Amino acid sequence: MSKSMSFHVPSGLLTAGIHSYSDEAHARKCAFHRDGRRFLKGLAAELGLARGSFEVRSNLGGIAVSGEVTLHSDTLYVQLSESCLRPHVSILYRRCNGRRDYCGQTNHFVAVRDLAADDWRLKALVTELRALDGRDDVQRLAA
Repeated sequence: MSKSMSFHVPSGLLTAGIHSYSDEAHARKCAFHRDGRRFLKGLAAELGLARGSFEVRSNLGGIAVSGEVTLHSDTLYVQLSESCLRPHVSILYRRCNGRRDYCGQTNHFVAVRDLAADDWRLKALVTELRALDGRDDVQRLAA
């Protein structure tokens, strides 16, 4: 991993109350999906995932929810969303067995606002994802 991160947390991921009940709220939801795709593509690049070895997709969901933005490779599943249980955008990440595996292994969560607050947390997430990806050059972070 490089000393300086080649990407950052975009502002559209630091908002809360992502839904489409008003024009203003719908604009926040669109920004969340746009910035979420940008963030996950940057994460894939930072992880060294080869073009074609992953996909980034967006599910807008209904009017009452944020929907999800997902990075899915043959070994990693990383999803951005705002849950009714967590009033902020979170990342769910886990190891998976192929791109048709939507259940995967153990779920892990991190708040996006925490990643934006400290660069070392973003670096730690990249290290953790590399470990989940089965890379030999890193060791899994202590829980």
